[in-house]
Amino acid sequence: MVPRFFLAVFAFLLLTGSAGAQSDSAATQQPLEPPYKRFPGLPPIDLLLIDSSTVFTTEQVKKKPVLLMVFDPNCHHCQMTAEELYNERAKLPDVQIVMATMETVSRMRAFREKYHLEAVPQVLLGKDRFYLLPPFFNISHLPFMALYNKKHELIGTFEGSLSIPKAMELLAAKGN
Repeated sequence: MVPRFFLAVFAFLLLTGSAGAQSDSAATQQPLEPPYKRFPGLPPIDLLLIDSSTVFTTEQVKKKPVLLMVFDPNCHHCQMTAEELYNERAKLPDVQIVMATMETVSRMRAFREKYHLEAVPQVLLGKDRFYLLPPFFNISHLPFMALYNKKHELIGTFEGSLSIPKAMELLAAKGN
């Protein structure tokens, strides 16, 4: 009976001691920055396109300024941004616009049709197949935009509404 008691006390001390050591080491560690701050180049892009069979990856992004937008077809601000893209299509500079969603291909297709994005040649819509972008950017609000210069170096990130003219202005100023 006595050995079980000592065994129980020893196990208790071992567990409480190791838990205290873990909390002490966790308190002294610095929190990690989001991946996009540690790796400011283009993120891992793996998008299933509208045709449901073509995959678009980071390697296929053209060597030009990039507006990467994460959106949800049901998001009101995303819808307003899509309308603005269509309305500003004649004024868009030589920039590649990559729009990624986690929604189904059918909802993405309906979104593209509703906002006439097929009429904007710079726009490419795709489904983020492996949910890579939200954790990479630590996204909490949509639409989310990341702007990259033609060397694919990060210019800035924006959560919530950023007007298309303002985004294009930033790309023109820092996109080369």
